Amino acid sequence: MSDQWASVPDACRLVRVTPGTVYVWVHRGKVATRHECGRLLVNVADLRRAEAAWRVRLRRRAAKV
Repeated sequence: MSDQWASVPDACRLVRVTPGTVYVWVHRGKVATRHECGRLLVNVADLRRAEAAWRVRLRRRAAKV
């Protein structure tokens, strides 16, 4: 597992998604989290994996239309 962690706003900028999307991934257990100084941090490696899988699903859905 990667030792890199990012705050939710930074994570959103990294993978170009909304904060709501990141929170959904966290809620569904796709992204590991930890709290530090009252802030929620997300694991960057998990975040990138979740984002890649999400983009694949979007492309498949678009191809069906």
